[in-house]
Amino acid sequence: MRFDLEEIKNKILTDIRIQLILLILLTLFTGYIFLKPKKPEKPKTCFNAALKIWAPFDRDDFMSFLSPFASKYCLRIDYEKISFDDLEKKFIYSLAENNSPDIIYAPNFFVFRNKKYLEENWIKELNLSKKFFKEEIDSFGLPLNIDSLLFIYNKKIFQFLNYNPPQTLDELNEILKDFKNRGYKDIYLVSLGTKEIKNKKEIILVLKSLKNFSLEEAIDTYYSYSNESSPHFTLARNLGKDEISLFSSMKSASAFVFYEDLKEILKLNPKISYGISSNPIETFPPSSKNFVKVFYFVLPKASQKKEISLYFFKWLLNEKNFKDFIDKFDLIPNFPVENLSEEKEAFIKGASFGSSYLEIISQENYFEFEKILNTWENNKEEGRRALYLLKLEF
Repeated sequence: MRFDLEEIKNKILTDIRIQLILLILLTLFTGYIFLKPKKPEKPKTCFNAALKIWAPFDRDDFMSFLSPFASKYCLRIDYEKISFDDLEKKFIYSLAENNSPDIIYAPNFFVFRNKKYLEENWIKELNLSKKFFKEEIDSFGLPLNIDSLLFIYNKKIFQFLNYNPPQTLDELNEILKDFKNRGYKDIYLVSLGTKEIKNKKEIILVLKSLKNFSLEEAIDTYYSYSNESSPHFTLARNLGKDEISLFSSMKSASAFVFYEDLKEILKLNPKISYGISSNPIETFPPSSKNFVKVFYFVLPKASQKKEISLYFFKWLLNEKNFKDFIDKFDLIPNFPVENLSEEKEAFIKGASFGSSYLEIISQENYFEFEKILNTWENNKEEGRRALYLLKLEF
């Protein structure tokens, strides 16, 4: 039986029943193409749980930063802003009440003192990139960011006095002799030696390291800057409460500060013109040690959310997320970040030449050292006797 194509064509064009059948077939085919069941998607990880985090960051900023992570994994973030001063006491209470946080952001001294309560070696699962700075306690937490003690100076004051910023402690002392001879009033050349100075313990440890002093010599050197009979005398006491207020109000031309201090200075006086000198870090490598702080995310052993916490750390260490974290909270990263400011690079460089204070002085001796300084400031001989009795030789 032969089919005539022209006859078939005419039949389709003239027979409404055939047209209807073809229309139904076309509709069914089109519907199948667009409505056919899709292959089942791999279900996403959805915890439907709460993650309890402690850190010192602004609540709104931190919750905003964590929002994409919480949304991705169906999490409720139970965040509490806690200062480092209150952290240890509150943590011990939480353990006693069986209400431990799941994640804590903490400085190295907290990690060192509370190792027995913290998970160890879990960061091996994160395949970390190379860190700028390592500590013996790195196995107890994720070392996210660092800070170091550096020398900063007011450019305008140094230019006015016609001084180049010192590159060594000896150069600083020579400048101080000249400054004293000029008889300037109502200004420190450098914030050192007074009771009011913030971070004086750290500064003394750096002085000890730089000049290979004994601890007693380092303490004597520090207080020589507020002793009128010393060639290192900078000016009388009580011009201000610490380096931050002195430097920001331009009552001090230079200071030893951490990056956290520098941020506070700029909050008080954003127009101040400052420079960061290589003093005292680059002058004596590799034997000298700077005072470096390291900050961690840690996991308490008492937490029941370790799996979720690991998801958080992997999310955080994504290159974009980590950079956003560093930028949002204005931190100095412990891992490489693109387009880092020159100011932050200087503090990283300072840390790379330095050592954590845990390698300079144990945490126990660090607290005893503070007691000795308090005694020394009121009675030097009593301070010497306390130093001798405690045998803080490090």
